[in-house]
Amino acid sequence: MKNIGVDIDGVIVNTALVYLDYIEKVCGRKFSPEQVTSYFFEDCIEVSPRQAALAMEKMIGDCIWDEIPFYEGALESLREMGEKHNLYIVTSRPPKAVTATRKWVRDCSIPAREVIFTDMESKLRPLEKRKIKLDYFIEDRWEFASEIASSGATVFLVDRPWNRDFPVNRGIIRVKGLKDAADHIFEKVA
Repeated sequence: MKNIGVDIDGVIVNTALVYLDYIEKVCGRKFSPEQVTSYFFEDCIEVSPRQAALAMEKMIGDCIWDEIPFYEGALESLREMGEKHNLYIVTSRPPKAVTATRKWVRDCSIPAREVIFTDMESKLRPLEKRKIKLDYFIEDRWEFASEIASSGATVFLVDRPWNRDFPVNRGIIRVKGLKDAADHIFEKVA
């Protein structure tokens, strides 16, 4: 059995789409997901850091974590991976989302051994603290992908507009989505 870590937002569910709706409510302008070429939206679209923060506050306040749409094939791929391997959900969702996120994982029957919450600085440190060594990790933020790859794990970087300008370094494989990453893992482990 392999240890597989999976991020939630941008990998399992399309959080950017929902966040953009909240940004539209705050600033009155509509943006498309393709315009989001930076992980930090205020760095790439015409929204101030304060507006971006206010949109996130409203999103967190509305506790919409269980309403964010899944990417196609994501839930089925998670279930399949969790049946055959040790699946860890590793997310940097805010502290106010912990209870709702854990409930969402249970309600969706995602067979995760553990749901690990990190900060926006590191996903590797919390894993090391728990003595979890990942064989594979699936992520959309390049900085986290690079960090986890440095530990020796093979990282699948899910292609998103905000990570396309970054190089695919040693240990990082760019994939179309979670299902594509799962297919790679099953091919390697078979």
